[in-house]
Amino acid sequence: MDNETKEVDNSHSFTCQPIEARMGSVDNRREFAGVEDTCQLYDFGRTYLYGLMKSGKIRSVLLRKCGAAVGKRLVELESVRKFIRDQAEQQTVYQAGRCNALKARGGSKCKK
Repeated sequence: MDNETKEVDNSHSFTCQPIEARMGSVDNRREFAGVEDTCQLYDFGRTYLYGLMKSGKIRSVLLRKCGAAVGKRLVELESVRKFIRDQAEQQTVYQAGRCNALKARGGSKCKK
C-alpha cells in the first residue's frame, strides 16, 4: 500500500492529496456566498461590493446570534447576476442612443 491511498474496510479509499475548490462551477447552484467568495467570483473589490449592498443594488443578509456584535455576511448571488445584467443592458442602451445622436449630427464613428 502506498502513502497516497489507504484502504478502509475494502469499500472506501481516502487520499492525502489536497483537493482544489472549483468556485466557478459552484456558482450556478449556490444562492448565497460570503463577501470574499463573491469578490473572487465576480472580480469585485470589497469596498465596491459593500457600496453596492449599502445602496440596495445587491442584496445580502447578516447572520449573527441575538445580541452579537459580529456575524457572517452572505451575499445573494442572483442579485449580483441581476446587477451585472442590468449594467450590460444600460450600456447597450446608452451606446445605441449615443450612436443615434452621432448619426443625427453626421458622425460616422458608430460601430455596428
